[in-house]
Amino acid sequence: MKLYHGTKKKNLRSILKHGLLRGRKTGGYWGDKGDTVYIYMSKDIEIAKTYGDVILEIDCDGLDLRVWDKDKDDGQIMSAQDIIKDKIKLL
Repeated sequence: MKLYHGTKKKNLRSILKHGLLRGRKTGGYWGDKGDTVYIYMSKDIEIAKTYGDVILEIDCDGLDLRVWDKDKDDGQIMSAQDIIKDKIKLL
């Protein structure tokens, strides 16, 4: 599955070098206690564009993904895993 992530241009060099990295708070994973910071993506490229001037296409095969708001079908998806650079394509 392909999803889209919007970010600011200033973040691009680091993302292309290291991948998309979650914030480094205290941790936790699905259902665990803690302050896990998620990487947010969207099925809809137009939604991704609202988050930054650079759009990345993410190959999500093999990632553990969750729907952001199960009560809305707005295409918002999140990952509690870092995303390696090989799964990221600059659009």
